[in-house]
Amino acid sequence: MDAGTANGAQSASLYWMSYDGLTWIDRTGKLQPALASSWKTADAKTWDFTLRNDIKFHDGSPLAADDVVGTFNHYRDLTLKPPLLVSANWGNADTVTAVDQSTVRIVLKAPDPAFAKRVGFSMVLPWRTVTKMGQDAFFKAPLGTGPYRLVPGTDTKQTVNFQAMPSSFVNARGSAASVPNLQINFIASEAGKLAAFKTGEIDVAILLTPDDAEALRATGATISLDPGTSSINFNIDQINGPTKDVRVRQAINLAVDRDSILKNVNHGYGTLDAQLLGTEVSGYNPDVKPYPYDVAMAKQLLAQAGVPNGFDIDLTTIMSATIPQPVTESIGSFLGKVGINAKINVKEIGAWIGSFQAGPEARPGLYVQPVNWDPTYEPDSAWRKYSKTQVPPESGGFSSDDAFDKMYQAAKQTVDDTKRAQMYQQAGVYFHNQAPVLFLWRVPRPAGVGKGIKFNAGYYADTYTTALSKG
Repeated sequence: MDAGTANGAQSASLYWMSYDGLTWIDRTGKLQPALASSWKTADAKTWDFTLRNDIKFHDGSPLAADDVVGTFNHYRDLTLKPPLLVSANWGNADTVTAVDQSTVRIVLKAPDPAFAKRVGFSMVLPWRTVTKMGQDAFFKAPLGTGPYRLVPGTDTKQTVNFQAMPSSFVNARGSAASVPNLQINFIASEAGKLAAFKTGEIDVAILLTPDDAEALRATGATISLDPGTSSINFNIDQINGPTKDVRVRQAINLAVDRDSILKNVNHGYGTLDAQLLGTEVSGYNPDVKPYPYDVAMAKQLLAQAGVPNGFDIDLTTIMSATIPQPVTESIGSFLGKVGINAKINVKEIGAWIGSFQAGPEARPGLYVQPVNWDPTYEPDSAWRKYSKTQVPPESGGFSSDDAFDKMYQAAKQTVDDTKRAQMYQQAGVYFHNQAPVLFLWRVPRPAGVGKGIKFNAGYYADTYTTALSKG
């Protein structure tokens, strides 16, 4: 339960049961205070965070700047073998110090307008207690400031048991625990998960595939959809072959009836996408609409691009419930109607990752890409590989588009939140029109919910804490 080992939304959501960061992002994508009551910048690289004076850890010890400094320097420690995963968020930090026991100063190497969001994903430990107990002993019975406390003795490899803190306990995120006791089981197989739900061994089965969700719905079970923090698309090669031409990439988007595939193959689980961003992400542009299904226009654009009879293309997908093979086959069928002959390749995850890491000359023309939104609700995770400044093509980047790169980097460096979002919106219009991907849909995550249970999953910090209730 060292929060420095969190490597994604699912693991982080468990840690947030017991821990808090200096800030947090709510269900609407808005930045909120948590352990820090306020923050300010002395200059473009210096951030001062003022700590709340009413926060205590689960053992009653008060939060102090030493805890924050010790925790963050633990996360930054690259001598650890291997380094903690959260260390990736601290590469831009130069120093972390205590001005006094109520103020933490973090000096960055380069300006980062979104740092107040980013720092919230480093959860604070009672570092004075960690030092006194030793890390091995502490993490067997960890203490935090969150609404739940891990039950000592829990074997976290199989099951995590949480017990709610008393209603008098002050929670930094302003929300009390929703149920008094919560047990989270890790079940490796989909079949095992469904069996456990059907027998009542578990009350909620999360991360279901659309097929499994529909199978449970048919038995009368309630299916809850959490908002999801990712989208599915197919990258289009912008560097090699006919797809170098933007008209060909637009034709690919026009040739595929996404709405039909979503409804008839994916059981309606998804919302059509046009920019790789969810509505909560800074820079989401409601005026950017999905490409329509227009075979005639697709053929016209292919003719204008000099390939009126179409061409052959490799269409690579992965063995995954997120993008089932029938979806890929449907895409190939629609492309065939405009003369694009798609050869479907299904790869295991390791080989698929190799396609991303290979140079541009080794990549297929179309290959599936699940995109997780950056937990700061900035477009970083979704767009960074389309910026040759951040990730050049020879290092796994997808584009050499100077115009998009310029717009994206200018937005990233803009301090004013409103102006930055507007600049992202402008970049999003260009991104959509350049069609670097075959846009598909935003991915919700179905959950089976047992009788007498209410489940309304949220994002990241409140995935479980406020999502569950009985009645």
